Amino acid sequence: MASSVAFSHDFAFDPAYGYDAPDALLGIPAPPAPDGFDAFWQDRRARARAVDTRPVLGPVEEERDGVRIHGVTYTSVGGVRLGGWLALPAEGPVRYGFVVGHGYGGRDQPGRDLPAPLPGAAVILPCVRGMG
Repeated sequence: MASSVAFSHDFAFDPAYGYDAPDALLGIPAPPAPDGFDAFWQDRRARARAVDTRPVLGPVEEERDGVRIHGVTYTSVGGVRLGGWLALPAEGPVRYGFVVGHGYGGRDQPGRDLPAPLPGAAVILPCVRGMG
């Protein structure tokens, strides 16, 4: 099948993998799970749920867009301390909560594009291990 990529790029490969329509790509079934897949993730979940995260909220680092941004640290599996940021409403109670992940490049600041999904929302931006 010939690819008609709908965007320009400088990649040395075809990012559409030869597919020319979303329906064709969506028609590819998922591969079978590797042996032990369910047990591995069930164990990871159980280990994570058993962690006493001991969160520590730091002082306000910045206030903008109706939120106060704090640094936060917490314990992960194996006793590893990780960090991130927590944005809390500058006024009023927290009524909603969101977790905003990051891509493979990691995160070294909350970013200028901090989402404000809803008034009254708390947003945690955790830094995952192995990402700097």
